Amino acid sequence: MPHGLLKEFKSNLSGIVAMALGRLEAYAIAYATRKVNEIIDELRDKCPPPPVLNQLSKTVNNIRKIMNKVDSRIDKFAQIPKKLDKPIKGGKAAVQILSHLPVPSALGTPPGPAGGLIIAVKTGKIQTLSSLLVWTRKMVEVLEDDQKAIKALIADSNTIFNPIKQRLDIIDKLLQRCAENPDLSADDRDKILEGLNVPRKGNIEPTSYTGQNGRVYNIEVIQDVNAPAIAPRRIAIAKDFRGIVVLRGEPSFASDPQVLIDELKLRIDNQLP
Repeated sequence: MPHGLLKEFKSNLSGIVAMALGRLEAYAIAYATRKVNEIIDELRDKCPPPPVLNQLSKTVNNIRKIMNKVDSRIDKFAQIPKKLDKPIKGGKAAVQILSHLPVPSALGTPPGPAGGLIIAVKTGKIQTLSSLLVWTRKMVEVLEDDQKAIKALIADSNTIFNPIKQRLDIIDKLLQRCAENPDLSADDRDKILEGLNVPRKGNIEPTSYTGQNGRVYNIEVIQDVNAPAIAPRRIAIAKDFRGIVVLRGEPSFASDPQVLIDELKLRIDNQLP
C-alpha cells in the first residue's frame, strides 16, 4: 500500500488544555466569588465578634490556598509549549532534508549504441517522499499553532485571579481594622470596601445570557420554597427560548443574587452542549 495515504496530521492539544483550564478556573472563581461576597455581607453592617472574625480570616486563607493550587496546575500546563520545541525543531529539520533530497526519477546516458537507462526510481517512492514532506510540514504548522494558542491561554490564566486577590487584600485590611477596633464606624467600613464594587443586598431582574454554545438563555433568581425559616434561600435557573428550565444552580443563602447568576453562567459554558 503506498505511503501516500498518510493521514493529515491533526492535534487537539490546545483544545484539551483550554477545556482543562476552563473547568479548573470556573470552579475556583465561582467558589472564591461566592465566599468573598459572603464575607463582605458579614462585614458591611458591623464588625463581627472575634470568633467570627477568626473564622472569616480562615475562609480568606482557604480561598488563597485554592487559588495557589490552581496557579500550580497552570504552571504545569505552562511547560507544554516548551516541550513542543523539540518536535517542532525536529520537524523543521526533516522538512529541510526532504525538500533538498535529490531523488531523480531516472538516470542514464544519451541514446545510442552504448547509451540507455541505468537506474530508475519507482514513482511510488517519489510519491512517498512527497507525502512525507507534506505531512511533516503540516505537523510543524499544527504544533506551532498549538504552541501559540497554549501560550495565550496561560497568559490569560496568569491574571485571571487578580480581581479576586485585590478583593481579598481589601478584606484582609478590614478584618485587621475590625480586630483593632470592634466599634469601627459604618463610614470607615464603607471607605475600605468602596473599591470592591459589590452591589448592595436586594433582588435582581431576570437577565439574558449568550453561552459559548451560541444559545441565549434567560437567567432568573427565584426563592427556594424548601428553604428553612432561618433565612431566605435562592436558586438561579436558566431557561431556553421555550421557557423550559435547562439548568439549576445550587440553593444558596448568599444575599447578593448576582453571585448566583455569575455561577450559573460558568456552569452554562461548562455543562451545556
